[in-house]
Amino acid sequence: MNIQKLRKSVNYLVLVTGLVTATAVSACSAEPVDTAYSIESNDTVKSYQLGLNYYQGNSVEQDYNKAFELFQEAANQGDAKAQFQLGVMYDEGEGVSEDKTIAEQWYIKAAEQGLADAQNGIGMSYFYNQKVEPNFEKSVKWFKKAAAQGQPESQYHLGLFYENGYDRPIDYTKAIKWYKDSAEQGFTPAQYNLGTLYLNGKGIEKNYIKAQQWYQKAANLKFSPAQHNLGVMYEKGMGIKQDYEKAAYWYQRAVDQDYVPAQNNLGSLYYSGRGVKEDYNKAFDLYTKAAAQGEAIAQHNLGEMYFFGDSVEQDYRKAYEWYQKAANQGNQEAKDRIKYLIAEGKVFR
Repeated sequence: MNIQKLRKSVNYLVLVTGLVTATAVSACSAEPVDTAYSIESNDTVKSYQLGLNYYQGNSVEQDYNKAFELFQEAANQGDAKAQFQLGVMYDEGEGVSEDKTIAEQWYIKAAEQGLADAQNGIGMSYFYNQKVEPNFEKSVKWFKKAAAQGQPESQYHLGLFYENGYDRPIDYTKAIKWYKDSAEQGFTPAQYNLGTLYLNGKGIEKNYIKAQQWYQKAANLKFSPAQHNLGVMYEKGMGIKQDYEKAAYWYQRAVDQDYVPAQNNLGSLYYSGRGVKEDYNKAFDLYTKAAAQGEAIAQHNLGEMYFFGDSVEQDYRKAYEWYQKAANQGNQEAKDRIKYLIAEGKVFR
């Protein structure tokens, strides 16, 4: 089991909530507590806090070996936070040889003592199991334990379960309940999903104002999908006054984080000169970035620029190649362009 790496691999779905640093550390000087004294006096709290300082390099030079020693002592005496952190170190091979089996054992010890972050971590590991089939039953079990303690990531995942079903009936009422619990704690994926439910009227009455409000909260916290969707709402005037400048602003915020759909949409604003000064070169660059990452609409739009010779030399062959990429993903406009190019003898298969 590899909770930390699993989190990195699902960054769009679930943002890291800082399990390693979730527990506040009391202010410690550069010489907080003597390591030997902490171990000899069986002071697990001080051992854990000092270990965390060494692990993070907080007020002392980062030293995984010292951190591991302190966590090990506290964990052996039953300290749940130290057990969880020890699991992280085995999981990542920090200060010790990587060992997923031992890591899981420490995670479970901490989770069984009621540590919410550890319970959430176990739930995550069952949900995103990369070695065998995910175990949704066990995942939900641990998520519920953590969610009951207010762990926002677990609340969010319960929302996912009830919205999408997986191994249980879809229940939008429960999905919305858990998303709200998580969203109200500032967990951005939950804010985004809640906004999307309101936007689409999925399981709840469609409400553009509430959708915009939840997107705004997540966008302010730099969640790129929410920034993009907020841009769409301003561009289309969905429940709010149409404002191309604000649309461009939020698309740019998402583009700054390499969010692909926003690259295409901002490119279209530059192409048409809406909300920004018309600039074919910027449009071309943005379309190219998005198209290279598989965005079908951007591939079509890039084909259009080659077709018409906008900022680039007209090139039907290159236009055809980009249209084909978009068509392979089902883009009908690209399919129509390909038919035209072939019928007019502009290209040959």
